[in-house]
Amino acid sequence: MRESSLHAELVLRIVRWVHASRGGNGELFILADTLSFPPERCPQPIGGYVPDVFARTSPSSFLILGEAKIFTDIFTMHTANQVGAFLEFLAAQSDPTFVIATPFAAAGAARSLVRRLQGATNSRHVETVFLFA
Repeated sequence: MRESSLHAELVLRIVRWVHASRGGNGELFILADTLSFPPERCPQPIGGYVPDVFARTSPSSFLILGEAKIFTDIFTMHTANQVGAFLEFLAAQSDPTFVIATPFAAAGAARSLVRRLQGATNSRHVETVFLFA
């Protein structure tokens, strides 16, 4: 399926946030599932789902998973299952962060979804960052 321009912009917003907030770490590497990154720099599946952004240091000191969702996607069961899988994975990591980028109109739904899934996956300790376009 072809990536929409809005989805691509949301993914790049997450990448820019990672660079701005953690880019001072010289051992940072970022993988992204977007057309502006080469295919060999696409993240591997986690819990059966490919995150839009995967960022980690080497050696590992933190892990960031990022997911971009257009307005209609935030309300699907696929998104709930995907975000749940990512939060469950992050719950077992050292210094985990989950970043979700959505249009501003989906801000409330995104916050509600992530908070509900954090309770369901025992991942309340995972730092969450919400980016809105």
